[in-house]
Amino acid sequence: MLERIRVKNSVSCWNTNCPDCSGHSKTEEEVVVDAFSQIEQDHMKCILFFVSSLFDQQRISDAIHKYCDDNPLFKGVECVGCTTVGEISSNGFTEKCFTAMSIASDCIEVGVGFKKNIRSNPIGLSKQAVKQAAAKLGVKSSDIDEEHYVGMLLVDGLQKVEEFVTLGISMEARRLRVVGGSAGDDLKLKKTFIHAHGEVCEDAMAVVLFKTDIPVEIVRIVGYSPTQKEFKITKSDLKQRIIYEFNGRPAADEYARALQLPVSQLDRNVFMSYPIGIRTGQEYWLRSPWEVIEDGALRVLRHIPENTRVTLMKPGPIIEQMENEIQKFQQSLGGISALIVFNSILRYHKFLQEGNIQEVNRVLSVAPVIGFNTYGEQFNGVHTNQAMIFLAFGK
Repeated sequence: MLERIRVKNSVSCWNTNCPDCSGHSKTEEEVVVDAFSQIEQDHMKCILFFVSSLFDQQRISDAIHKYCDDNPLFKGVECVGCTTVGEISSNGFTEKCFTAMSIASDCIEVGVGFKKNIRSNPIGLSKQAVKQAAAKLGVKSSDIDEEHYVGMLLVDGLQKVEEFVTLGISMEARRLRVVGGSAGDDLKLKKTFIHAHGEVCEDAMAVVLFKTDIPVEIVRIVGYSPTQKEFKITKSDLKQRIIYEFNGRPAADEYARALQLPVSQLDRNVFMSYPIGIRTGQEYWLRSPWEVIEDGALRVLRHIPENTRVTLMKPGPIIEQMENEIQKFQQSLGGISALIVFNSILRYHKFLQEGNIQEVNRVLSVAPVIGFNTYGEQFNGVHTNQAMIFLAFGK
C-alpha cells in the first residue's frame, strides 16, 4: 500500500562554483535529467520545479517533455514551475539552479489551471484557471472548501496584475486557501516565465489545486515590526504602482524625513530594511518601496490607493518567527512531509545583509523543501511584498 504521502526533491546547478555541480557547465537537458532522475518514484501526482531564468526556458520545457515521454513513471504527471530570482531546496538557498520536487500519495489529487495573456483580463482569466483546475478534479469551484483543498499560484512577476489575479481567484473560490509567488528573472526585469501543461509562456499564470486528506497548513511570516511613524497617501497612481505624495508632500522627502536621512541616501538597502505596512486588524501587510523616481515620487511593488494610511516598519526577529511557525506545523500536522516556500527577493537580500543565510537554511532543513525567491507573494487573496510564505503538508 502506498504511504499517505511520499516526497522526493532535488537540485541541479550549472555554475561551476556551486558545490552540487560536477565541475562543468551543464546544458538544459543535463540539468533536467539530473534533477528528474533523483525524484523518480511510483504514483507521482505532480512535479513542482523552480528554475533560474539564466537557462533557455524553451529548452527546459522541451527537455522535461522528452524526459516524461521516455520514462513511464512520469507519463501523465502534471509538471508545473516558473523562473526565479534564486531557488530554495533542502540544500538551502541557491542561484543559477533547477530544483524539483515530486509528490506521490494515495490521499492527494492535483488539478492545474493554466492561462496565458493574463494582462488583458487578469480577473476573468484567473477565474477560468480555477474552474479549469477544479474540473480536472471533477468538481465545481463552488465545491472547493478550506478543509479538503489548498491552492498554489504561480504568476508572471512583471505584468503588474497580481492584485487582480488574486481577486479573481477569491471571487471564484471564496473558501479556498491560496499561497503563491510572482515569477522572477534574476533581477533582469525583462521576462518571467510560467511552465504548465507542457508549455512555457510569459504573461501567464498557473493555479495548482490540491485535493487532500492529508492535513495542510499555510502561514505568512512578516519579519518586521511597526514603528510609531505613519503616512497618509495623498496622491498615487494605482496602475503604475507609484506614490507621489505622503501627507501632501513629495513621497521620497517625507519617507526620508521619517528616517532622518537625506533623499540621496534612499537606496534598496534602506527600502528593504524599512518597508511600509497597511494594518488590517492586528496584522500588517507590507508594501515595498523600490526606487525614487522623478519629482520625488516612490515606485512601489504593489499598488496602494490614495487616502490609505500606512505605517513605517522596521526589521523584526525573523529567525525566531520562522522557528515558531515550524514548531507549530510539527505539532498541528503530526510532522512535516513537504514544505513549499515563497520568499521575497528583498527578504533574501535582507538575509544576506544580516549574514544569517545559514541560520535560515538550518530552520528550513526540517523537511523536504522546495521554493524560490519571488517578485511578490500571494496569501489568501492578497498580493503582498517582503514576506516569507510557507505551505506545509503533514503526515
